Amino acid sequence: MLPYLANKYLHDYEVNYSSISGSLVSGFIIKDVQYKNAIEIKSLSVKYNPLLLIRPTPKISFIATKGLKVNASYFNTDKEDEQALNLMNFQVSKITLLQSEVSYEDKIIKFDAFSKSLFFGNSLHVDELILKKTSIKDTHQEINLSLTSENILYEKSLKLSKVALKLDLKDDTYGNFQTDFNGSKITYANNLANIEDFTMSLQSPYGKLHTNAKLKDNIIIAKAKVTPKKTLIEEHLGSITKLPKTFNVDLNASSQKISIYTKLEELSPKHEQNLTAKNTLLHVNYLVEKNVFDFKANYDLTYQDYDLHVKQVGTVDQNLSYQSSLKTEILKTPMKLPIDSFDIALDGNTSFMNADINSTFVNIKTKTNNFKEFTINTDIKALPLNFISKEFKEDVLFSKSSSILQISPFNLKSQVEVQD
Repeated sequence: MLPYLANKYLHDYEVNYSSISGSLVSGFIIKDVQYKNAIEIKSLSVKYNPLLLIRPTPKISFIATKGLKVNASYFNTDKEDEQALNLMNFQVSKITLLQSEVSYEDKIIKFDAFSKSLFFGNSLHVDELILKKTSIKDTHQEINLSLTSENILYEKSLKLSKVALKLDLKDDTYGNFQTDFNGSKITYANNLANIEDFTMSLQSPYGKLHTNAKLKDNIIIAKAKVTPKKTLIEEHLGSITKLPKTFNVDLNASSQKISIYTKLEELSPKHEQNLTAKNTLLHVNYLVEKNVFDFKANYDLTYQDYDLHVKQVGTVDQNLSYQSSLKTEILKTPMKLPIDSFDIALDGNTSFMNADINSTFVNIKTKTNNFKEFTINTDIKALPLNFISKEFKEDVLFSKSSSILQISPFNLKSQVEVQD
């Protein structure tokens, strides 16, 4: 009876197979199934209780496939079946898909899948979904992953109670990445994703990252530990010493802007370690569409017996052109000075720099087009000299100078006008 019905009805739907066995009462096994150029299955097993098939929502005990192959491009381009697919409500207690493969354009997806308690009707609910031996390949990259998710519900929006994902990405351009992700209470509705909390560990060619975070309306709010690759630090920050191996970072990221907050205890230039920045509070924003960084920094600067506190803001674009301003408070000096603060304005790129230094009595303008030779113009107006000694309490200094400073070999030429 079963072979007769299968031969009569399956062939009408252009489904071919090599053999079928079993019974209408308990289930069947069908081999070498083929539907057009879209679907192939080496073996399909279905088990059921016939009494549960005549309910308003039929229930199937078990579905298993081996060697499932799906050409997804066929369903994307087929013009004969453009009507919406309407399926009746059904339940499946257990599904096992072994040695499965889905191809789409230049991508090939291979996986083993296991699910428990699947319900399909006005909503979709799955108690548990597990993906193993999963790989996604195209001409430039390969992704291998395993995934476990629980309590999946789709009813106008998507909800999951728990997801665990391990992913290994090999990319011809960017290198290898490994990710371990665990999240809970995940929702997606109206193009907004939310995750109540998640942890993620990432290993990449650029370093390591571990984070505890949440996702709120597509915005990631996280506390992370970032350990850059040693070679990356040496290449980009090799001129700075006392950098930590691991950075503690507060992260706030959306598709429009990525904000990073961190604190650096102590930094020094490698070739001038008497100059030290301490207690640096750094806030960096990356504006995605403009491809521009802006930053704010507060830090204490010490040089021998001088202590300063600096507040700095600035921007850097994709061509490494920058603009920055600094407000500097003088906290400690080995001698008394006539000023207690000064401001600096900077702009430039890798080829040139302009600096404008201003205080109550002094203005210094510096310019270079090659970082080998600097022009320096100084203008001092009504500078009281009583900070030197009591003998100068009535003296006021006016001065102008124009200088050219050559770095290597060192050479300084100046013209100076002075009036007391």
